[in-house]
Amino acid sequence: MSAPKGIRLWLRPAREGHAATWIIRDGSRQISTGCFGAEIEAANEALGEYIKRQYKPERASDKDPSQIPVADILLLYLDEKVGPEPDKSDPQDEKIRGRARKLSAFFGGTVLSDINKAKCKEYVAERMREQTAAENERVKKSGKTPRKITAAAARRELEDLRAAINHFFSDDLIPPKVNIWLPDKSDPRERWLTESEAAKWLWTAWRKTQAMPKGGRRYVSRHIAKFALVGLYTGTRAAAICGAAIRPTVGRGYVDLERGVFYRRPPGTKESSKRQPSVKLPDKLLAHIRRWARLGLCENCVVEWEGEPVKRVSKGFRAVSVAAGLHDVTPHTLRHTAISWALQRGTKRFDVADYFGVSEKVIERTYGHHDPEHHAEVTMRMDRRHKSKTAPVAQPVAETKTRLKKTAE
Repeated sequence: MSAPKGIRLWLRPAREGHAATWIIRDGSRQISTGCFGAEIEAANEALGEYIKRQYKPERASDKDPSQIPVADILLLYLDEKVGPEPDKSDPQDEKIRGRARKLSAFFGGTVLSDINKAKCKEYVAERMREQTAAENERVKKSGKTPRKITAAAARRELEDLRAAINHFFSDDLIPPKVNIWLPDKSDPRERWLTESEAAKWLWTAWRKTQAMPKGGRRYVSRHIAKFALVGLYTGTRAAAICGAAIRPTVGRGYVDLERGVFYRRPPGTKESSKRQPSVKLPDKLLAHIRRWARLGLCENCVVEWEGEPVKRVSKGFRAVSVAAGLHDVTPHTLRHTAISWALQRGTKRFDVADYFGVSEKVIERTYGHHDPEHHAEVTMRMDRRHKSKTAPVAQPVAETKTRLKKTAE
């Protein structure tokens, strides 16, 4: 009896009505790659993806760190925390997988015992070199001003690596001591929009047009204006705004147009560290969304382009910011602006933290200076101390009466 040949490609011969196609053979199973005979490279890619899906790394409490591939740790993290198959409706899913690909490219050939402070620093340096090269290429092609390169992306990726290691040893296993060194955090973003800047940005987005090949012009950024309006009123993160439907939809948050409630987190999903509490929509914003739905400007989702949901707005948003002369405004600026405005208008910090899904500690550290009560007690007492040096000191009543009595005698 011959030994099994393992997973492999097989070119199924052409037959009547069917061209020759590449098939993956796994024992008695035959899985179509959808590739014709001349598409050998695409067939090999399909084989590689199939093998990846079949490989299931396992936890083992008796394994030495020098025997645990980092690739297994990352693969298990993706399978169990994100899901074995990409969710095309969730922009966050692709971001997590993208960071995992970056980590795998560098750490994929290493084992857990190889990870230390020096290795993490080497990773950060490598990622910054890649970003610098990509930025130089972008500037060369577009002629635009180069953007500042920071270690923020590398830090976020190393945080994922740390989370993957913790997850790998989460089932009552004792994790080995692994030093995941992280570069310093970037300073909090201070940029927020004044009301006049916000109006200018929204007007630019609503009026921005593009020439058509056959003549005429069309509006190209009105969906970006809708996105920004929701961001300015609710401070919701970009992915949740893009994913928001106008009725209950599987895998999406949604706006209840009758009750005026924005369910930012898709029903049935677990709460993550980036909290997405359901919130009551401001009346003005709710009126806008109801009008968009009534006029057919959004058929299924709040933000749509040519009738289809928008996955991300980064490029279009940047184009509007440049056109408006507000080059440093990003989608995150909308969230920062909404929280800043809420505090400036006297909203209590607890209510701000609860509505926008951030901790009071973050409010204090990043946004506290916008609160009218920020340091109010200190300034009041300092003013009182200043006045006490110039104003006459009030005498206690009992001491005053005694002095009057002595004077009378």
